[in-house]
Amino acid sequence: MSTLQNIGLSGLVAGRSSLDNTAQNVSNALTEWYSRRENILVPRQTHGSTERLMVAGVEIPEVRRVTDDFVTTRVWYTSGKYQQAQVLNSYLNQLDAILGGDHTGYSEPLDRFNRSLQRAAVNPEDLAVRQQVLGDARLAGLQLQTIQERLMAFHEQMDVQLNGLVTEVNQLAEFTAELNERIRTVTVAGSDASDLLDNRNRVIDRLAELAGVKVRQQDFQVVDVVLAGGEALVSGNEHAKLALSKGSGDPLKPEIRINNGQILLSMDRWSGMIGGIAEFRDSVLLHEQNSLGLQAAMLSGGCNRILTAGYGLDGNPGQGLFLATNDSSLLGQRVLPGSNTGSAQLTVTIDENTPENYVASDYLVKFTSATQCSVTRLKDKHTQVLNLSGTASIDGLNLNITSGTAAAGDTYRLVPWRYQAGDTKSILEDPRKLGFAGLNPSATTPADRSNGPGDNSNLQTLLNYMGGKGLNYSLAVEVDRQVSRVATDASEAASREKAEKTLRTSARAERDNLSGVNLDEEGANLIRFQQYYQANVRVMAAGTMMVDELLNLLT
Repeated sequence: MSTLQNIGLSGLVAGRSSLDNTAQNVSNALTEWYSRRENILVPRQTHGSTERLMVAGVEIPEVRRVTDDFVTTRVWYTSGKYQQAQVLNSYLNQLDAILGGDHTGYSEPLDRFNRSLQRAAVNPEDLAVRQQVLGDARLAGLQLQTIQERLMAFHEQMDVQLNGLVTEVNQLAEFTAELNERIRTVTVAGSDASDLLDNRNRVIDRLAELAGVKVRQQDFQVVDVVLAGGEALVSGNEHAKLALSKGSGDPLKPEIRINNGQILLSMDRWSGMIGGIAEFRDSVLLHEQNSLGLQAAMLSGGCNRILTAGYGLDGNPGQGLFLATNDSSLLGQRVLPGSNTGSAQLTVTIDENTPENYVASDYLVKFTSATQCSVTRLKDKHTQVLNLSGTASIDGLNLNITSGTAAAGDTYRLVPWRYQAGDTKSILEDPRKLGFAGLNPSATTPADRSNGPGDNSNLQTLLNYMGGKGLNYSLAVEVDRQVSRVATDASEAASREKAEKTLRTSARAERDNLSGVNLDEEGANLIRFQQYYQANVRVMAAGTMMVDELLNLLT
């Protein structure tokens, strides 16, 4: 075969390979995470007998997979952040609809209760008006319970979602480890691992959406996948397994552990969908539950305290309108003991006389001796040292050891407000027992203590309390603040999601421009390589013609 024919044949091979590669790119133009391939054409060089360098055609030493690790990593990072913002925004919108809705929030039932009290102030002896007060109080309590049930439903929903996400992360981690092993084997053998690499990138992108992972490059195109805290999820051909379990210190804060539960993963360092759930629960939901419980305590405690100081229509002391704030059925929910060595039973009661001191927060109690302890308000990390040899107070809460003995190092999580709203209910059935009348200062006998059935002086005290008149706190203001706070959080979450989506779109566009298939470009390549192939056919034909002419001369 002549040199011309050899050169033409090498061009035919290169042209055919380039056409095949272009067709492969076109067929995968819509394939997610496919990286286009490029044939690298270089001159094929040989040496003649005189050691003179001669050019002899073309060869393809490499089919290059067009990609950039930095660009790919940016896509994964923005995917995790966007999914986190999207989940947070979704849950906040639902919460905003509950707390801010005309029929689902607490503002309307509270306003209705206030209006019935105002009507009763005009005719305090009217039984029908008093009965309306009882009815609206019952509705206010029921609405608090309904909202609490809906907030608790969030926890159930998130637990189910977390369980599904953890399961999917484990499956993807196992698949990534398998792909690592196959990629290493193919790479060591000197074969092309492009399809495997694209498939692994697709899997890691989904892992980033779920958990916000990071990637570290290793030898032979193998990667390690690590979680936000630095814990290895995939290392070579091995993978860890995540497990979701009930929170050891708080039943409403489930824990994710790794390596058979040996390592507890900090939830505040995650991104992705798992990070969005953790952020909503820890930064929003639990705080709003505390805020709602604080409002419930202000309603029940304040109403009961004032009404029992007044007198009913029968001249007897008034009775509480709501279930007592510190009813024995409520106390057991407020203390979550840790894994303690001591036997102390800690009790938390709410001081109904100091609502101005209430703070919607959980607390962490840590004993340094049998009676000495530090109490940290978890909302702002403020710490106070208390002596529990008797009753000690903090933020309108009374703490005491009712039995047993504490040991140094014992811990307790206090959740005084978390469940209060769910247990707020009206218990008074007789409207005559509403203590609207005030105390007669000139009374000389028990029968004369009341100012009479037409008196509304104590009811006016209750109205002042409900409206915050002359006080530096108000139940209505607390309700409005919560509605406004959640609405603001929801608006900010929507803006954050929009910003993260823009960043993710930009990162993906950069990756697509670099690695994706451009059909216009590939269409032009088809024409170009077809012409290239046809030209090399003519080169071979010319070489064949020259050989034939030479043979004719010789014969």
